[in-house]
Amino acid sequence: MNGTPLEIPGFYYDSTRNRYFRIASQGISTPSANAYTRERLNQNYSLKRNSSEDDEKQSISKKHHRKLLPGINKYLFNRQLSGTHGNFMSAGLLGQRGRKIKFSPSLQGISLQKIHWVPGLDKYLFSSNRGDLFISSLYSANDSNLYDSSVSSNNQMMAQEVNVARLGLSPSPITSISSNFDTSLFWTTLGSQSTESKAHMCNFNVSQNSPENYTQVSLRSMKTPHCSEFIKGTGFAIGGSNRIAVLNEEGVFRRNFHSKGDVFTLKAIDQNTLAAGCRNKSVLMYDLRGPSKTICQFSHDTSVCSTSLVDSAEPKLLVSGLVSSIALYDLRFVRHDSKVNHLMSYKGHSNLVERNLALMCNEKGTIFGAAGDDSHIRFWRIDSSEVIADFKPDVGGNHVLYRDGTWLKSNDTEGWLLPIDDCVHFYES
Repeated sequence: MNGTPLEIPGFYYDSTRNRYFRIASQGISTPSANAYTRERLNQNYSLKRNSSEDDEKQSISKKHHRKLLPGINKYLFNRQLSGTHGNFMSAGLLGQRGRKIKFSPSLQGISLQKIHWVPGLDKYLFSSNRGDLFISSLYSANDSNLYDSSVSSNNQMMAQEVNVARLGLSPSPITSISSNFDTSLFWTTLGSQSTESKAHMCNFNVSQNSPENYTQVSLRSMKTPHCSEFIKGTGFAIGGSNRIAVLNEEGVFRRNFHSKGDVFTLKAIDQNTLAAGCRNKSVLMYDLRGPSKTICQFSHDTSVCSTSLVDSAEPKLLVSGLVSSIALYDLRFVRHDSKVNHLMSYKGHSNLVERNLALMCNEKGTIFGAAGDDSHIRFWRIDSSEVIADFKPDVGGNHVLYRDGTWLKSNDTEGWLLPIDDCVHFYES
């Protein structure tokens, strides 16, 4: 540059390098400002000269390892999990083996099947093999019902007794339970030679502690309803033999979605997207606003038995299948008819023949539990596929199964609730 350089406010001219640099503001020190001071320039020059030999060595090493990527967990899970394992242990899950909840009046001789937590009521619904529908809470009004007579040196479960109320009795087995997470309750029943499969709805009156406005809808087009799911702003979806039926919250039929196989599990990804897990190993994705066909799909290793949503903001889906197969899929990368690889697989699960077994993820999307056909309930860390707990319930040596389960959060207490025989087991997180 010939002559006197121009004066630009906030910049100075370096004649040796023939360019302008930003002047650091007085009294304010920022990384961007420091980078342009004369002192910083001289310091950087010295550092570059001293580290030139190290850079050459590192460049040789990078050529051999450029294909190696950083840990995938760093990119998949944008959350802090430090301390989760320790909190998990100190909360009693690993130390006390959970809590056995018995009911008053006694349900002896009844086998419990399905269970669903209703946050708006701070209660849970559960069904029996006889068609009963019960409702109860996590704690009884009388704390003296919590007793430790069954706690012994062999680390058995602490026992608790709570009151239970029966909402009704169905002549047919109850196949699924759901709710709008408030006071609207929903369940489906299996048809027989003389009756059709049906969907049932009612509102729960909190002040009177009883159901009201009962409605039932015939599912003529669906021989066997396997599952149900609430979709905010839409209503209830029912999955069954070769189709999905959608009802609004008043029980009025809205539409059908066809599938190529029996639908064993449904999961609402958001208000407009529904995921369906099928017998034919497929996970089908439906847009509830569009035509009655899939917008995309992907295949699991085996028949899909259960699903659980891990993160609704960046949706990831846990999929449990037969032959001990549990995997995590990122739904953001699912395209129509494209091959999708799972992000994680989880070892240690056992399920060779059973279809209805519990799969539950906690609210934070950090830990999930799955029941096996070997009578065990296991818990994994989602981000590392690490098994952090493995329990077998003490039921007198009998072979029992957790056929369903639910995650709950009641006041300051949260954990997993699973029906077994005539009681419920609670594992606190």
